[in-house]
Amino acid sequence: MPYAPPSIRGPGSQMDSRTNMDSRTNIGTVSSDPAARNELEVHPVLTLSRNIRHRPTPKRKENLVTYSTVSAASTFDLPPLRRRTLRTLLLGQVFGSFGVSTGFAVGTLVATSLAGSVTVAGVAGAISTLGAMAATVVLTRITNTWGRRPGLGTGYLIAAIGGLMCTVGIVAGSFIVFLVGSALFSVAAATDFQARYAAADLAEKGTESRSISLVVWVSTVGAVLGPNTVTLGAVLAKRLGYVDWAGAYMIATAGFAVAALVTFLWLRPDPLLVARAIALTQTPDDTEAVKPRRNLRAGFIAIRNSWEASYALVATITVHIVMIAVMSWTPLHMGRGGSGLGAIGVVLSAHLAGMFAISPLIGWAADRLGKVTMLTASSVVMLLALGLAATAGGHDSVQLGIALFLVGAAWSCVFIAGSGLLTEAISVDVRPSAQGLMDILIWFFGAAALAGAGWIVAEWGFAAVNVVCAVLTLPVLVVGLNAILSRGRR
Repeated sequence: MPYAPPSIRGPGSQMDSRTNMDSRTNIGTVSSDPAARNELEVHPVLTLSRNIRHRPTPKRKENLVTYSTVSAASTFDLPPLRRRTLRTLLLGQVFGSFGVSTGFAVGTLVATSLAGSVTVAGVAGAISTLGAMAATVVLTRITNTWGRRPGLGTGYLIAAIGGLMCTVGIVAGSFIVFLVGSALFSVAAATDFQARYAAADLAEKGTESRSISLVVWVSTVGAVLGPNTVTLGAVLAKRLGYVDWAGAYMIATAGFAVAALVTFLWLRPDPLLVARAIALTQTPDDTEAVKPRRNLRAGFIAIRNSWEASYALVATITVHIVMIAVMSWTPLHMGRGGSGLGAIGVVLSAHLAGMFAISPLIGWAADRLGKVTMLTASSVVMLLALGLAATAGGHDSVQLGIALFLVGAAWSCVFIAGSGLLTEAISVDVRPSAQGLMDILIWFFGAAALAGAGWIVAEWGFAAVNVVCAVLTLPVLVVGLNAILSRGRR
């Protein structure tokens, strides 16, 4: 069904009689009257901009940018636009995740070599996490003001600059330059996280998780290919006369540059701006209803006022904490138990398969069975996984492989269903702020989980980590079961 922005007379007025609403899709459609259609096609920007300019206190320009940008295209079909948007996001995600995994494969080795100390090299990891958190704040503000395309494209572009700085730092033997480059390089990880939300902007109601799951799933391609190009990067670096590791960052930089190019060129029209324009057709008398709220406090208030969004946030953070804590310290547990590098690699591969390989199935199930149901079910899976991990010795690679696969699958369930539930529960005006806040908290608590779990392992061992994680998971299960059984939520 073709969509066209409505003609709006001014504050308090009704939708122009030449524009009507399709009762089945709630999408504005153009009247068959040729004169009316010509007016909409000639003046789509003026009609929307006029309404915004006539509001009593329009001191910010983001509304003019938002609606003028979208309105420039007088008509477009939503189903083809959804498919085109998703294809663009998937292609960008492949190159973005490829760059992230390529740098991740050698990052610790490079930092240790340049710093000359494992302790000092650990600063690079902390800086990367802080960089991702700070980047999420900046990208959220850009997205709120100008849309998904500038937000995602800028994120990949900054990461490309970071990759170049890392390359310069390696060639020059400067740890400081490499550290600054690592902070900028980490912006790509935050951008990859934000891309999943863009997939849900134009998704039909009830299919948000399915769209998100495809973006999560396709990142597997980049995650698998990236580390395997390190050797190719070394060959490239040698031919140019550089240190071997510089080649990996050169390849990663190219990946980010391609992701930025794909986003800037093809993510048109902007999915978030289109979603806001569609929301405006549903509330033509109230542009305030879709006016973007740019601060994170607005996102916090929106989440607090929605039970579904609050549950999605708490469940996602909790399961992310558990995943980071268990996954990060399993290799050490296995090494102490006598397992070789090959066995450790197989277990971690099983974990990654659980996180990404079955994502489309999880997205379909979340939309089909209900997102609250999937969040609750994932808690059961996680508890089972923690029980297996807690009782497995370091030499028991089979049991640990099954446990880590289930941990990854539970994380995938919550990450996809939680993101979909949050998106579904929050209105479009404040959605990017709420989504940005969720990602910031994920990054923060993930870093805290890594450090906290290390202390628990040192004091009481790997089994204790799993016990603590089980205690954290139980409230998510109890609250979810109560919502399903007593409130009928799904």
